[in-house]
Amino acid sequence: MIQTGGQHGHNRKCLDDKEYCDLFENSYIQLVEMIKVYCSIVEIISFTPCVEKNNLSKWDTNRNKELEKRNQIVKKISDKLELIYIDIWTPLIEEKYKYQDYIHMTDEGNRFIAEYLSNFLK
Repeated sequence: MIQTGGQHGHNRKCLDDKEYCDLFENSYIQLVEMIKVYCSIVEIISFTPCVEKNNLSKWDTNRNKELEKRNQIVKKISDKLELIYIDIWTPLIEEKYKYQDYIHMTDEGNRFIAEYLSNFLK
């Protein structure tokens, strides 16, 4: 399973910069291709949403728009390379777990992610 975080590098945005969007996509494809050399089964996990740095109970709309764009790119890559894509974004948005900082969830959220992803392990 691959999940590259996606929470860093927001000084350049796929939403606003076509050149960076292409770079992100091509780099992600290269990463997946390198992993496929060593792993026969590759599954891609979507990025996870963020809350505001100063209000951990409110979604960070701007960061999440960028992350949604990156999720679209990663999903497209998954489809193109015929890989399993695991959407963890939607259940996290729907359930809204508590965060210990703007990108990391509390133990309860981490347990949910572990249990959710365990369903995809073979």
